[in-house]
Amino acid sequence: MGRDVIVSIMGNHMVNDENNPVEILSKGKLYTRNGKTHIRYDETDAENNIINCAIIYDDASVHIRRSDSLGINCMIFEKDRNCVTSYQTPFGKMIAGFSTRRLDITRDKNGESIMIDYMLDINYTYVSDCNVEIRISYI
Repeated sequence: MGRDVIVSIMGNHMVNDENNPVEILSKGKLYTRNGKTHIRYDETDAENNIINCAIIYDDASVHIRRSDSLGINCMIFEKDRNCVTSYQTPFGKMIAGFSTRRLDITRDKNGESIMIDYMLDINYTYVSDCNVEIRISYI
């Protein structure tokens, strides 16, 4: 069935020395399957369309999956590894690369926290240095 949680995602993308912050707050469900933690939650886009999201992780990797009317997009972060994926946007497909520099996962009695620092490239061209903090608070 899963445990009720609050998912807070705070990210920052540095482009040309300019910060582009992102923040998401949503209710979700946390459960464990096959040694991995799964979190499911929904987001809404600018047009109020529902985006089904999942974060699946263990101590070595974090997969973030978003499913909307365009299809399913997945971002994969593994410490000291480069992960490349096809990413669907309203403007067409592009190749997104994630070079993870830092991946820290901590747990305590109140919840869990995931910190990721990575370099983003699009179509094999550097775009920005990014960081994201995912906080999962137990309800």
